[in-house]
Amino acid sequence: MFLKRGSRTGNGERGSAMIAVVGLMGITVVIGISVASASINALSFTSATRAGVQSQAAAEAGIDYTVGALKSTMTCAPSYTSPAGSPAFTTTVSYATTATIPSAATGWTPGCPPNSAKFVKIESQGTASAKGVAGATVGNKNKVEAIYNFVSAAAPIAASGAAAYSYSTGVLNNLTLLDGGNLNADVRIKTGSVDCQSNTVINGNVRLANGSFQSSGSCRVTGSVAASQYVAVNGGSSIGGDVTAGGAALYTNSAAVTVVGTGNQSGGGGKAVGGNVFAGGPVYTSGVIAGNVTATPLPGGALGVNSTITPGSTRIGGYLASAGELTSWAGRCVAPRDTWDAAGNACAIKQNGDVTGAVSYNVSGLTAPAAPSVPDWVDYDFNPAEWTALGYNVVTWPGTNDYCRIDNRTNVFPAVTALSTYTIPTVIDARACTAYGLDFSQSSALNLTLKTDIAFIAPKIDVGKVIANSNNTTQRKMWFIVPDRTANTLPTPTAANCGVDIKNDTRIGSTVSAFVYTPCKISNSAAVWSGQMYGGTVTFDSNIQLTFQPVGLPNVNLDGGIIVTPTPGSPGGLGSRVSIRDIAATT
Repeated sequence: MFLKRGSRTGNGERGSAMIAVVGLMGITVVIGISVASASINALSFTSATRAGVQSQAAAEAGIDYTVGALKSTMTCAPSYTSPAGSPAFTTTVSYATTATIPSAATGWTPGCPPNSAKFVKIESQGTASAKGVAGATVGNKNKVEAIYNFVSAAAPIAASGAAAYSYSTGVLNNLTLLDGGNLNADVRIKTGSVDCQSNTVINGNVRLANGSFQSSGSCRVTGSVAASQYVAVNGGSSIGGDVTAGGAALYTNSAAVTVVGTGNQSGGGGKAVGGNVFAGGPVYTSGVIAGNVTATPLPGGALGVNSTITPGSTRIGGYLASAGELTSWAGRCVAPRDTWDAAGNACAIKQNGDVTGAVSYNVSGLTAPAAPSVPDWVDYDFNPAEWTALGYNVVTWPGTNDYCRIDNRTNVFPAVTALSTYTIPTVIDARACTAYGLDFSQSSALNLTLKTDIAFIAPKIDVGKVIANSNNTTQRKMWFIVPDRTANTLPTPTAANCGVDIKNDTRIGSTVSAFVYTPCKISNSAAVWSGQMYGGTVTFDSNIQLTFQPVGLPNVNLDGGIIVTPTPGSPGGLGSRVSIRDIAATT
């Protein structure tokens, strides 16, 4: 009995042991599964992390690569791909022309930036070289966006034109024209005559295509003078170079060229004309001419040229040749007698030493000089796209008093401060200032320290007590432009008053060159200006000093009087980085 009971007890213990073994095996399996699962998850995580680091590094490398390409070669491609052996990336380039960074994707234009661009965006997507495993793909690709300022490189505006161009008659009085080291410091007048009056020094040339030139007082032209009509160099004035006169309209004493005073036979005094005289008609002189004198037939071929010299007062350093007879002391030289004789013949001018070279009269075959060439008027209208294509930013001002009537007494003109903060070439479009124009009417000096080139466009401009200088040694440029909207090669006023008035105490410093353009009148008084003036009428009548520095207008050849095809400028470059961030990668 005991044995049977003992036998049942042993079987029960074996069953309990089996359950324990099975349970232990289950626990082992669970642990194994947990360990395997943890290992797989860990492998997935670490591979994804590794891939994320690699793709992020590749994306950032793409930014650096593209920036380096744009800055080092100054060339641009719309997209870049990583070179062999480098972290895998692809980049795209886009740009914005707005003054602020666009908030929407539609504000960006794919491709390389033109000079009108203000910002450049580079998007770089990097790909991991060792991708994630166990289903981990989140780090395989990363994308980085970087935005940079774009520094536009304005295509150089070709400098051309004279120091002063006046379509119609102008006045030269109390003017000092300095050549600024340039060879073509010309005063050009298309039609009409000019009087050069007291206290005027023109370190350059004067050209009149359809008019005459008279000088008096202390007017001094260091260069040459050429006119289609007569030239009169009156007592006290002088011309340092040649005098050319077409003689289309003769002076009051019927001379194409009149040279009076300055110097005498014994050599005292200076030279009224420092070069040669070439006249389309008679020459009258009682002054000193350093070079040759040629008096050709009157326009139309008439041969009745009676050139008169005053012995004892006249000195001619070269030869004298006349298409007609010579008159001296009211006597006439009759061929072939041109030497002194006992009767005191009037042709004693040669013997007396009044003429150094040969004396010839009734010379056939002499041809009258052609009228000097002065370019046509260029009608220049304002086209904003023309300036933005050259890298200029166009800023539009409203037609309100706080913008149009600039008065530093009121201290309410915020744009004055802005003018000194612009760092890229800027055009101020003030065409809305129709009531008064753009009026710099100052009770005290308005100091403008320029960090870039500035252009003002307005229907009328008054410049008073403006003092403009560069912020460093870099030469800055300014334009004061009243547009001519009528394409007829004539100065056509846009309004009854569309002039530019440069008033007292205005100073354009040596580090700034300023160009003035208007189809109306340019007035000057007691100012110091560096640059050029181009107007329907230009008058200098009150202590103005103009230093010629060529500036020019966009796409205009002022020397030829023509509009020219734009010349592409060198591309701009990346400036400072504005922002960098991670964005969603493209799958």
